[in-house]
Formats: sequence, C-alpha cells, structure tokens
Amino acid sequence: MARHEKREGIAFNIGFNNNSLMGAFGLNVGFQSMKEEIHIDAQPQPAIANPPPVQAIGPPVSNNPQQFKAIEPSPVNRNNIQSKIIAFYKNEIPSEPNGDFIENIINNWYGDYEKLDTFNNYIQWLFPSRLPGKNPQAPLLTDEDVEMIKHCKQSVMRAFAMMLDFYGMKLEDNTINLAPNHKERLKKITSHRKYYYVISRILSLLKELGEQELMITWLKFLADLIQKNHLDKDAKSSFNSYWIKALDKNGFDAVKGYINQINRN
Repeated sequence: MARHEKREGIAFNIGFNNNSLMGAFGLNVGFQSMKEEIHIDAQPQPAIANPPPVQAIGPPVSNNPQQFKAIEPSPVNRNNIQSKIIAFYKNEIPSEPNGDFIENIINNWYGDYEKLDTFNNYIQWLFPSRLPGKNPQAPLLTDEDVEMIKHCKQSVMRAFAMMLDFYGMKLEDNTINLAPNHKERLKKITSHRKYYYVISRILSLLKELGEQELMITWLKFLADLIQKNHLDKDAKSSFNSYWIKALDKNGFDAVKGYINQINRN
C-alpha cells in the first residue's frame, strides 16, 4: 500500500487559449440550490492521456468564514444528546461499516490511495450530508450537527487536505495547486464518476460550514482543469449541474465572472 510522504511544491505556468470557457462549460444557467449527487453506480469512463501541468488561480482562503444558509434544513433531533456524527468527529466511535476512528483515518490513511478508494465505509461520515448516500449506516447531517462540527473545523480541514492529496492536488499558501503525482491521480479519477460524486459531497459540507472562499478557490481550480481538458466530460457535467450550484448567489457570480474573465484574455 502507498504511504504518504511530504512532497515539495512545484510551480506551473499556462496560458489560456481563445476557446470560450463558457461555451465549453455550457454555463448558460441561472443560480439555484445544489442537489447533491448521491449514487455511485456509473459505468467507467475512459481515462485521459497524461495532462500537462497547470497552475491554480484563486482568491485567498478566508480564515474567518462567514455563515451561509444551510442547503436543506433537517428536523432538530431532540431524542439524542449527541449524534453519531459528532461522536465520530470527537473520535469516540468509528465509521461504519468496517471503518475506523477519524484520527486513524486522517493520520494513517493519508496517502494510502488503495484504502481511501473504498469510500463507502468512511466518506459519508467524514463529509456528512443532509441527503442519503450509498452507505445506509451513515447518519444524515442536521442543523445541530453543523453547529457542533464548527467546533471541530480543524478536523474537517485536515480531512479536506487528505482528499485533495487523493485527487492529486494540494492546498498551500491559500492556493490549490497540482501535486507532483497529479498525472497518475488525474488519470485515476477520470476512470469513474464516483470520484466526482465525492467532490459534490465535500462541497456540500464546506457550504454548511460557511467555507465560501475555499469553495470558490477550489472551483476556479477545477474550472481550469476542465477548460484545459485535464478532466473529462463527466467532470464538466458535474461542475455545471452540482458543483457550482453548491455556492450561494455571490459565490456563483464570482466563479461565473472568473470564467468570463478567462474568455476575455
């Protein structure tokens, strides 16, 4: 199994071609709330050739995120003093089925791509949502959970960094860049739609926690990858139908404006 090692950053430089990114994305859509992708049953898609490196462009990540409206309010749980999600985030119970404690996942699974690729025994616990997924033993997110997870946000950010590494990306100096192993990782994640569904789930929790600036930074980076054909048609579809709609109106307009700016360059 692969083990995580600290990797040195690499700088990449690209120019944008004259093709219309808006046309390539088909972003002739108005803002509306996101409905998360929840099924992991798509047929495998052909992998792309090794892509040339690109550099992420995005605003600094906010250290003081604002609170945004929840996607779909869930009923208040008055029967349980502490939910399973909070117990998991406090490292008191493992994820189910056959999962592990959150500290073991973040500390020991980081860089172990074979283990992380299983998804169903941990991903819905690590990035809980108000919508059901493939794992029926994973609890659904409530308003109470969101308020409690805000006190465990450092664990969320560590989990996010772990998943960025899984995707061949890294967060450094408030910017998301490609990792040195990005070619093999991008080839892997373009082999099946399930990898895009996990991105939808991560964005959903980031929205709940008010991490709007981080979402904008990541979506601009993903837009760059799609525009340069480093991600496939399924990524483009997920971007249009789910990822960009995870933003609130201001965030949606910011990413759309970024795409328009690319078109003018």
